[in-house]
Amino acid sequence: MLKLHSILLKKPTPIQEDCDDERWKYFKNSLGALDGTMILVNVPCEDRSKYRTRKGTLAMNVLGVCSPEMEFIYVLPGWEGSAHDGQILQDAISRPNGLKVPKAGSNELASLQAFMKDMNVHLSTMANVMARTDDREQHADEREQKLVEKSEQVLEELLSFNLEGVTESQVFEVANILTAQPNKLMVFSKCPDVLKSAYVKSLLRGSGNGDA
Repeated sequence: MLKLHSILLKKPTPIQEDCDDERWKYFKNSLGALDGTMILVNVPCEDRSKYRTRKGTLAMNVLGVCSPEMEFIYVLPGWEGSAHDGQILQDAISRPNGLKVPKAGSNELASLQAFMKDMNVHLSTMANVMARTDDREQHADEREQKLVEKSEQVLEELLSFNLEGVTESQVFEVANILTAQPNKLMVFSKCPDVLKSAYVKSLLRGSGNGDA
């Protein structure tokens, strides 16, 4: 891999003033774009917590820098999936043979500072949105888990009764009905044991299954 360094990694050239490429003409003098990507890995059990990403997968966080022609300029592999992109970028810049960022002139520097200020606002907004999304996903997972637990409890209770004339498949059908409709589940729970069989059969008739 080291011997192929000069072939795999290209020397960047800045975007020219007369560039008319719709994707790049607004980024004059820039050399390319960088981003982190997660590469799935297998690691020993004792290292899994470090490599576990916020999505729960085991991965390596790899920093890549590409030219406008989608050729790699710089790659930094090795960081754990739990590492923040900013930490990895700082490591890349601080290494003796790491990522080199050319110094800009005063006008370019002012433009860059304004851009970074705007970008920080966007990143902050994005982080808040992602945090809310994670919360919603967590709540959805919790609701799904509660629904599974409720379904198991309802099924277990139905199976504990001697529901004469009701088949096993119909028991599962009634369990789904009761789990999905809390008002009917409440009626079933309050219903005296001697009437539960009749109530179950009425639910089956209401669902279109009149075999019971």
